[in-house]
Amino acid sequence: MPEVPIYFFVGGKFEVPVAQRSKDYDHEMFFHIKNNSNMDRWKQLIYSSNKGGALIYLTNAGHYVHSDDPKSVISNIRILVEDLKQ
Repeated sequence: MPEVPIYFFVGGKFEVPVAQRSKDYDHEMFFHIKNNSNMDRWKQLIYSSNKGGALIYLTNAGHYVHSDDPKSVISNIRILVEDLKQ
């Protein structure tokens, strides 16, 4: 792993249309459980880095965070770049 800060942008919006959801289990609940599990793994990765980082959770974005919430992505990248300059 390179010695660089680690940043994750995570979309928290469940976007599966009703017609495509599983009838066998609660698809939305599974999404949130899986998302939380992934975030726990990513946080551990950030915590283990000597350079730090951040997990940025965007509730209004789905899988394509850059398309779903571009203003938040851009503003967070600006903040992160400024923090790196210090």
